[in-house]
Amino acid sequence: MGEENLYAGSKASYGLSPSYGISETYGESFFGREYRQPTGSFAMTTDPRSANILKEVSAKLNTGAKSVEITSLQPNLFESIPQQHLEEVNRLRKLAGMELTLHGPLIEASGLSKEGVDESRRRQSEVQMAQVMERANKLDPKGNVVVTFHTTSGLPEMVSRNLVEEGGEKKEKVSEMYIISERDGGINILKPKPDYLEQGGKTIDPYKELEKFNEKQWEEQLSHVSHYAHIGRSEIFHALKTPAEEKAKETGGPGILDLYERYNTKQTKKDLEGMEPEIRREFEERINKLNYGEIYVRDAYGKLQNTFNQVWEFAKKNNNKEDLATLEKIRDDITKAKENFKDKKGLPDFAESVVNGISMLNNLKQVPQLFVPLQDFIVDKSSETFSNVALNTYQKFKENSPIISLENPPIGMGIGRAEDLKNLIDESRRKLSEKLIREERMSKEEAKKEAEKLIGATWDVGHINMMKQYGYKDEDIVKETEKIAKYVNKIHLSDNFGMEHTEIPMGMGNVPMPEHLKELKKAHGNKLEKIKKVIEAGDWYQHFQVSPFQKTLQTFGSPIYGMEMASYWNQTPKMNASYFSGYGMMLPEQHFSMYGAGFSSLPVELGGQMSGKSRMTGNPME
Repeated sequence: MGEENLYAGSKASYGLSPSYGISETYGESFFGREYRQPTGSFAMTTDPRSANILKEVSAKLNTGAKSVEITSLQPNLFESIPQQHLEEVNRLRKLAGMELTLHGPLIEASGLSKEGVDESRRRQSEVQMAQVMERANKLDPKGNVVVTFHTTSGLPEMVSRNLVEEGGEKKEKVSEMYIISERDGGINILKPKPDYLEQGGKTIDPYKELEKFNEKQWEEQLSHVSHYAHIGRSEIFHALKTPAEEKAKETGGPGILDLYERYNTKQTKKDLEGMEPEIRREFEERINKLNYGEIYVRDAYGKLQNTFNQVWEFAKKNNNKEDLATLEKIRDDITKAKENFKDKKGLPDFAESVVNGISMLNNLKQVPQLFVPLQDFIVDKSSETFSNVALNTYQKFKENSPIISLENPPIGMGIGRAEDLKNLIDESRRKLSEKLIREERMSKEEAKKEAEKLIGATWDVGHINMMKQYGYKDEDIVKETEKIAKYVNKIHLSDNFGMEHTEIPMGMGNVPMPEHLKELKKAHGNKLEKIKKVIEAGDWYQHFQVSPFQKTLQTFGSPIYGMEMASYWNQTPKMNASYFSGYGMMLPEQHFSMYGAGFSSLPVELGGQMSGKSRMTGNPME
C-alpha cells in the first residue's frame, strides 16, 4: 500500500500502490495498459461558486490539466457569467489546445415543484436549458460541447429499493413508491405492507397495490358524486309529488316549478297570498326542498365534470374506443339536459341526467388510473423538455450542436439508478427522433442516429456508490454501470464510502473504479480514453486546498509521458518528487557547476564570477 493511502478501508490499493500495473516480465499487468487512462482524458472543474470562469479556467490549466469542466450549478450564477468570458475562454481553449465541457445549472425539467404540476413551469425550464445550450456553443462554436444536466433537481427518491432477506437469499424490494394524480398534481406515497388475508402474509407488489389503490379511489370518487346526485334528485322528486301540485295541474294554476322560478317576484307573492294557509305552507316547504335539491345537483354536476375529464383523458391516452363511445353518450345527454335547464322547469330532467351519467361511468370497461407512478410522470414530462431542448439546439447549430448529457444524482435524490436513467434517455431520444423526422425531414435511421448523438449520460461513480447505504455491495453497483455503459459520454469522478455525498479524490474511498472501468471498456473499447473523466473533489479541496489532479493521476496509474510509456504517476512517491511534480527549480546552479557550464568558470569580462569581489566595483564583498 502506498504512502498516499490516507483513508482506512479505501480502495487505494488499485492505484495508489506503486506496484499497481507493473510486472517484472511485461511491465504491465491486467489492470495496466488496458485500463490505464491518459492524463488528457481527465478534466478539472471550475469553482461552482464563481462566475469568473476566465480566472478559474486559467488556474486549472496551471495544474497541468488539458481539459476543464465549467461548473455553475445555480441558474442565477450561470447567468452572471459575462458573455465576453465565454468568448475569451474559447480563445484560451484554442491557444492552449484544451477541451471544455459544461455542467449546467440544476433545473427541474419536469416542471414539478412544491406547488404541484405546472406546464408553464416546465416550459420555463425548457427555455432556461435552451439558453444554457446556446451559451455552451460559444465555448467551442465548431465542436460539440458536452453539457451535463441532472435528471432531477430537488425531488425525492421516487422508487426506494432495499435488499431484504427472503428464503435465505437477498432480494431487491421496493420499500416505497411515490404516486401522482396527473390532473391535479396530488402526490401520495405507497408503502407495501404484508397482506395476511389474501397473500398469506406476503407483501403485495407495489404496482399491483397501485392498481388496488386506483380502484379504491375510483369507487370512492364515484360514490361521493353519486351520493350528492341522488340526494338532489330525491329532494326534487319529493317536492313535485304532492297533492298541492296535482291540484295546481287540475285547476291550471301555477305549479311549484312556476313559483320556484319566480319565487322572489311580486306575482309569486300574490299567488301565494291567494292560497289557503295550509296549501301555502306546503308550497313554501316544497320550494325550499327544490332549492335544497338544486344545490346538491349542481354540486354533483361539478364533481361529475371533473371526474368525466379525468376519465376522458385516460381513455384518450389509451385509445379505448369503447369507453370513449360511452363517454360521448354521457356528454351528449348531459349537454342536452343542461340546455333545457335554462329555467327551473328543466331541473328534474337535469337531475336525472346527472344520476344516469354517474351510472354509466360505473360501467366503463377500464378502471381509470387516477394516480400513476411519479417516476413515470417525471420521465414523460422531462423527456419532453430534453427532446425539445435538443431539437432547438440542433436547429440552430446543426453538426456543431452541444450535446445533452443526463447525470444520475446522488441516490435518494430522484432518478439515480441506471435502469431509470436509461429509461429517461430512451424516451428523450424517442421523442427527439420523432421530432427530427417531422420537422427536419430526416429518415428514421438518420433521426435515430442523431438522437443517440445528441442525448447521452454522465455517469457519476460516487453518486451510484451511495447505494451501499441500502445494503448493496460492489458487485451490485458495478451491475448498474453495466446497464448504462453504452449511453455514457462523460464520467464524473468522486469517491466516498457509500454513506454520504462526500467528494474526495478517487482511491481514497471505496468506489470500485477498476470494475467500473472494465464495464465501460466493454461498451466503448479504446474510445473510453476520449470520454472525459471530470474530477469532482470539492469536499476534499475545501479542507486541504490542494489540487486533486495529481492524486487522481496516481490513482489511475496514468503515464507521466505523452507516449504513454513508463514511468507512471502512481510511482512518483518513490521517485524524486521535485523532478516529477512540475518543473522544479529553474536553472539550478548545481547543474551548471557539475557539468562545467557555470558562471564561475567564465572569464570575468564575459560575465564570470570574481571570487570575493564585486563585479561592479572590484571592491571586496562584505
